[in-house]
Amino acid sequence: MNTQAIEEYITSAIASVPGATGAGDHQGETVCNNMSAMRTVLTQLKSNKFGYYLDSRTVSSSAPQLLCRDLGLQYAQRNVNIDGKKNEGYIKKQLLIAADIADKYGKSIAVGHLGVKDSETTVKVISEMIPVLEEKGIEIVFVSELFE
Repeated sequence: MNTQAIEEYITSAIASVPGATGAGDHQGETVCNNMSAMRTVLTQLKSNKFGYYLDSRTVSSSAPQLLCRDLGLQYAQRNVNIDGKKNEGYIKKQLLIAADIADKYGKSIAVGHLGVKDSETTVKVISEMIPVLEEKGIEIVFVSELFE
């Protein structure tokens, strides 16, 4: 996509999610590896008053982090991917890893798929794990709350 096409795509995406305050890249491997495209995306977010960018770390590129710093956009990256294997045991294990990270560092970001095929397992396990996590003193919050 050229710059104009990226800008139009981002503008359309923003319009489709009223009230959004940040964005991420959970399936954006190609864009995250392209410094020019990533600059266009993040500039569009910034100009639309988005406050943060969540890097799902689907690639090892540091472009998003560097560009967020340059643009004055808050940046965070995920610590754990909770549903990479779509089975209950794996999701529980990943949530406990996220809880351990939060306990040690004060916060942790876990990402996963909701609202897509097979997301019922992820939703079910998260629901079941809430009491377990609360017993550990862990509160599940929206990622936007980490930037307030």
